[in-house]
Amino acid sequence: MSNIELLTTYLQNYYTNEEVGYRLPPDIALDTFWLELVAFRQAKAEFLPFKDQAGKPFWFVLTPALQESLHQVDSRGKDSLYHVVKEEIQTELAEQALVEEAMFSSVIEGAFSTIARARELIVEGKAPKDSSDQMVANNGRVMRYVLEQREAPGSLELMHTIQRLVTDKTLEHEADAGRFREGPVYVVNQRRQTIYAAPPAETVQPSMEALIEWINAGAQQPFIHPILRAAIIHTYLVYVHPYADGTGRTARAMFYWYLLKHRYEFFRYFSISSIIQETRQRYYKVLKDMEDHEADATYVLLYMAESVVRAIEVILQRITERYRRDLLFANLRERRLLVSDRQTRFLKSLTVARDKRGTIAKYQKDFKVVYETARRDLAHLEGLGILAKGKHGRQFIYTLNPAFLTSGGPKAS
Repeated sequence: MSNIELLTTYLQNYYTNEEVGYRLPPDIALDTFWLELVAFRQAKAEFLPFKDQAGKPFWFVLTPALQESLHQVDSRGKDSLYHVVKEEIQTELAEQALVEEAMFSSVIEGAFSTIARARELIVEGKAPKDSSDQMVANNGRVMRYVLEQREAPGSLELMHTIQRLVTDKTLEHEADAGRFREGPVYVVNQRRQTIYAAPPAETVQPSMEALIEWINAGAQQPFIHPILRAAIIHTYLVYVHPYADGTGRTARAMFYWYLLKHRYEFFRYFSISSIIQETRQRYYKVLKDMEDHEADATYVLLYMAESVVRAIEVILQRITERYRRDLLFANLRERRLLVSDRQTRFLKSLTVARDKRGTIAKYQKDFKVVYETARRDLAHLEGLGILAKGKHGRQFIYTLNPAFLTSGGPKAS
């Protein structure tokens, strides 16, 4: 394979220096080839008006993989698709996303919570009991604030307000609320080892002013896809780390704000933090890859675009699940089949549950009933043709019966 073929291969497969080294033929020196590859990539790159701590501008390459992810976003995630979804399903999905984003954004920052507790705090309005609760409640308020500010221009005050909201009643020093840091910031791992030192405090204000100017310049600049622009905003905020606390949550909120501002309505229905939490190690790796590779943001943008595509898949699955749930209960009404309130709640949860199956033990736990009641309830649903029973090991497993969704099952006698 010629050098130009290798360069093209490692443009399409965007490997790091180390990953390229594993794959190079033994007769090609990595040090020499890597310099050629960086030059080859930069010849096709878009350079950004932001610089890293070494004074090098951030840049990225619109690789084939990145273009494909953006195509998937625009073809599967544009407004028109979601406008045809029933309003009650839209409301339910938006509420679920709000709860998940509030919880997972807090968990990423070290809070301890659950979806059930987050729902109590955000939907039911229960009072926070500890700092973890407070972080979750704060994030819920911020997501609502971002929706309200979707028409607002970018500004330092917008960022400061978001940071104030996400850190409300959780800061060690209240004076850090709504203002840029005045000292150094270090990111440490679980062993308390420093893995990243943010730029000096005196560079924060001009860096953030440059970011706001870039956000607001819009059509006066070369076109960059809104998904990538939102990801760049997030990435540069995380890199500069402008606040003593709350930077990560502020960055994710700004990501949402920018995309909602640019009419990506489906972002109301998913949680970017839930995707990041699932792939947290890769998230930290791509940020480190950017820092280690000449301020090359392509690594982060590939990850963020893939995460958005994954989120759209989750949204579409949830929409399908909710229409399946509605079909199930329409069939129940048509066939005049009677089920209890407890069984109704079970069926509603089963249609949207991740594993789509129930057991007697889980039914007992969820509805606080004895074994015999749980067994009888599930057997009744099986007898009506709504559930199918199987076995996994020594345990009976109950799933929705596909035949009931298509035929409606037996009518009541």
